[in-house]
Amino acid sequence: MKSHLLRRETFWASVILLGLLEFTFFPFTLGNKTFLESARDVSSILPNGAWAGPPGGATFTRVLDPGAGAWVSEPLLELIRRDYVDEKTLPLWNPYAAYGSPLAADMQSQPFYPLTIAIAFHHTLRAYNFYILLRLFLAGICSYLYIRLFVSFVPALAAGVTSMFAGYFILYITLPHLSVEVLLPALLLTGEHLLRNSRFRSMIAFAAVIVLVLLGGMPESSLLSLTFCYAYLAFRIATDSDLRPRYFSKISYLLIAGIVGFSICAPLLLSFREYMSYDYDVHQLSTVGGILPGMFHDPRGLSVFTYFFPLLYGSAWSGIIGPAWNGLRNYVGLISIFLIAIAICSISFRRDKHDQNLNLLTCFFSFFAAAVVMKRYGLPFVNFIGAFPLFKFVLFYKYQEVILSICVSMLCAIGLERLARGQVSILKGAAALTTASLIVPFALILSRNLLSKEITTGQVNPILPVWAISVPTALLFCLALSLILSKNKDPSPFSQGKAARNGLVLSTLVLLTIEMLFSFMMPAYYAWSTLATRANNPYIGAPFVNRLKKLAGTYRIFGREGVLVPKWSSAFGLFDIRDLDAMYYKRYLPFVRAFQPKEDVNGEIADRFIGGGPYEFNAPLEQRLLQLSSVKYFATMTPVVIANSAIIDEILQQNKGRLTPGKERFVGRTEFTLDGISRVVLGEHPPYDRLPYRFKVDQNKELFHFSYGLNPAAFNLCGDGVEFILEIKDSAGKIRKLFSNYIDPKHNVNERRWFTGNLDLTRYRGQSVSLLLSTNPGPRGDNCADWAVWSDLRFNNSPEPFKQVYDGEAKIYEYDHVLPRAAIYFNAKISRDKNEVLKSLVDPSTDLFKTVLLEQSNLDKTQTAWVNEINRALPAPVQPATITSYRSQAVTITASLGRSGILVLNDSDYPGWIVSVDGHEEREFTANYLFRGVLLRPGTHTVRFVYRPTSLRLGAAISSASLLSLMLFAVFRRGRETDEPATCSPEVVPQMSKQGERG
Repeated sequence: MKSHLLRRETFWASVILLGLLEFTFFPFTLGNKTFLESARDVSSILPNGAWAGPPGGATFTRVLDPGAGAWVSEPLLELIRRDYVDEKTLPLWNPYAAYGSPLAADMQSQPFYPLTIAIAFHHTLRAYNFYILLRLFLAGICSYLYIRLFVSFVPALAAGVTSMFAGYFILYITLPHLSVEVLLPALLLTGEHLLRNSRFRSMIAFAAVIVLVLLGGMPESSLLSLTFCYAYLAFRIATDSDLRPRYFSKISYLLIAGIVGFSICAPLLLSFREYMSYDYDVHQLSTVGGILPGMFHDPRGLSVFTYFFPLLYGSAWSGIIGPAWNGLRNYVGLISIFLIAIAICSISFRRDKHDQNLNLLTCFFSFFAAAVVMKRYGLPFVNFIGAFPLFKFVLFYKYQEVILSICVSMLCAIGLERLARGQVSILKGAAALTTASLIVPFALILSRNLLSKEITTGQVNPILPVWAISVPTALLFCLALSLILSKNKDPSPFSQGKAARNGLVLSTLVLLTIEMLFSFMMPAYYAWSTLATRANNPYIGAPFVNRLKKLAGTYRIFGREGVLVPKWSSAFGLFDIRDLDAMYYKRYLPFVRAFQPKEDVNGEIADRFIGGGPYEFNAPLEQRLLQLSSVKYFATMTPVVIANSAIIDEILQQNKGRLTPGKERFVGRTEFTLDGISRVVLGEHPPYDRLPYRFKVDQNKELFHFSYGLNPAAFNLCGDGVEFILEIKDSAGKIRKLFSNYIDPKHNVNERRWFTGNLDLTRYRGQSVSLLLSTNPGPRGDNCADWAVWSDLRFNNSPEPFKQVYDGEAKIYEYDHVLPRAAIYFNAKISRDKNEVLKSLVDPSTDLFKTVLLEQSNLDKTQTAWVNEINRALPAPVQPATITSYRSQAVTITASLGRSGILVLNDSDYPGWIVSVDGHEEREFTANYLFRGVLLRPGTHTVRFVYRPTSLRLGAAISSASLLSLMLFAVFRRGRETDEPATCSPEVVPQMSKQGERG
């Protein structure tokens, strides 16, 4: 009978929780809204989000890490779908970012998490919405089921509501670590069942939740969740008189369940461990600025009030980047504080089993809640935990907050249960209400100066702090009114009168729910926010994305200014050298940094490479990165400035202090865009005669190319055009005119473009000459606004670095002078180590199109001898090989050679890749610091690179052995288990309250 009642209550609890989710997020379930941040909230396909759908308006920042979902999980869902559905393989490798990088091994991509697999097979925006909400429901229903073991229905429902709408979950609603953290109540639930009934089935349930936690990725969240759970279970065994006599069997089952869970996940865990040994991650360095990451904490200050008033200092993100860093990471509200105070005030030392369990749980959850807050603010007697092994890698100030949310939800349930049982005196109730109420004036008084400053400077909309304070204050007033009304109905509402208590409990639950919904969610999502619609679907790409897919093939791309931010190129199968992740292959960032000019090194390449810097790729050093990486296409929002400025800089340097007196300001360097082409230019305002450029004509300087034109800013101003003249002064001092042309784009629209010309200097070979650049005003002699410029000065007609091939919602430029993805070299330079290789790669004297750089330590004796044999032949230019098949974990190449050579596939040489030539496994090696190389004999060969990491195979063996042992254990235990008497566990209270006075 009791079991039937509990099932019925669970059904109604599920209905209520789902109903609340539907009420709160109905535009996402029944309407056309989407949770995808990359739809409109952050950069993804374009700087303002998706290309398709209606344009976005002003967006109120709802989440604490805007943009993280757009690079951490959202684009990878499409990549994971392709692996499962199209390639029918496990998602182990991402070939589209950072020259290729581990996928499953980074943990946070969570490709084996059941919900991720489900959405991969049905990848729609509506399915994504349900994926997000299902995680919240999982937290809510498991919290209800866990605490229902100790309290009655309505208080347990309160725990479900506060867990499901916990501030931490709402503020990080789209981030992948919630897949782990929503399982914390499930860990408590299955762990408690295992303690109460140590049977094989209970052990399997607990182990299954551990498996889900590990499959959810996010090692920090997994570590904290499992630590908290095992601390709880140890506390229960130590403090419960029914559990202590059987402590050995209880602990044994808990340890076996943990071992089983970790063993089943061994393929993932070993892959992650391997990645850690080969990765670079600025967040996981042993020290950062002299402080362990685990010791980081928020500055102590007014941010503590955001626990109670989340909008007090502005939106979720504005307070973090504004002058007053508010530190918002979670919120709990004031009704929760009232119930927590009730729970703590009601601790007693009665021998009643029900009270004993509630007392102990109150102590446990209160202790951890307080510890989390103290750790967040770095109190010394708690902060030291961050120096422990493993914990030193955890950013506690963020990931620990889920523990606070769950502790608060359980304490709310216990406090409400105390009210339901009539165990709260009028004095205790008044004290709890006063405690919650006093927070309001304290917050107003202490924050008044800061709020005044923030509102005055426009950092905070005045309505936000008003809303933040008024909603919880009004709810506290309603709570006080409920207490007064209950007293009018019953002379002792806290101790006698079941109906009065039930009414008070229900009204408190309603007020608690309203605060959870209206203190942040309703205003943030609906009052001040413009939600993206499913028409803003980033997965459909954009016309420029479709063009890139047709053009690029296996060549790589680069994007800047928020175009195709990492990892959105992965969603479309476009190869990108950029990446944004928590972990990188350790050679990746040093490689890309090496090709950035010192003056252009920006903050992003300290721990990421997303194209957010001033990347023009006009400098030879930067262009070497494109050449080595096979980056043939460049996507941007604004035109690429074509520099070719070396000769301009040389002219200015040669004439420094020698310009025509009085006309120094007529000559200078600038840049502008003309006819859609941006260039660095040499300005020469007419009249200016014979600006010299001195050089010696050799075989590399026989053809001089130049461009010229007028700054478009002058087109609608006065003046009558400019005459451009080029003369040459030979070694004998004789001057000869080589070129002249008059243009008037102010009056001739067809001349509003770049003009080009070439000078043949063959007859001057071997001579030191001076080119004389002159500009004259038009026929009337009017030089008004004659902003004449020379540009694109170069020798031997070398092509411009970039050619525009698409101009639409984004611009695409083509860069031709790049290596093929699979290249055959016939010359190699063997260096001592990787650092020497990197130095040679950036050395201009190294011809990247003839010589491959190898590491001595990476070659065995046979390979070294083979390379030396190759080097004895005459050097030859690099030869392309043909990539006949490119899949995420297998690349097939056909290579034809007339003599022995070295095949280089410029994908990252991460451990786990093996190579075969004509079906026979060969030993690969690292080439050009980062890439995969293999030696080939003359002839036509089929070369195949396959990703088969040893860590995965070893993990699979451990996992299989674990499952086999589990099956044998199940057979052994079958028939031997007997029902244990009810240990520790009081009967759940089926009604609202079954006890009388307990004041």
